[in-house]
Amino acid sequence: MKPNLRKVLLQFDAELSRTEDGVEERGDLSVATEIGDTLWVASDETVRITRLSRQGDDACGGHAVFDTADYLSLPGKEDAEADLEGLDHAEGMTFRRSEDGKQSFLVVYDSPAASRIAKKACFIADACDI
Repeated sequence: MKPNLRKVLLQFDAELSRTEDGVEERGDLSVATEIGDTLWVASDETVRITRLSRQGDDACGGHAVFDTADYLSLPGKEDAEADLEGLDHAEGMTFRRSEDGKQSFLVVYDSPAASRIAKKACFIADACDI
């Protein structure tokens, strides 16, 4: 059985797509996960996670950027990459509830490289409220 594939336009804000040192991030995405009408994407070369919101059936926009260092204690230098290797979400954890009573959390997986955190790191934030 063939997977149901379709194209979706990702609309990034040009200013938000650049890191503080001017690196263009949107062309270097390595991980993504969808939570409801929200698409979370990240590059493994930076310390930021990007949120895009569904806009119709074939586009995501409303670009917002979150620095993982604001939510996680990262090893190494302040300007080092987070080396994010995966994004996912989990429901049913005790933290905060959204207005509809559902809980949804963004989970970030760190690199298993020896010089970094060896186990998977959990980024526990209410993905609906961020």
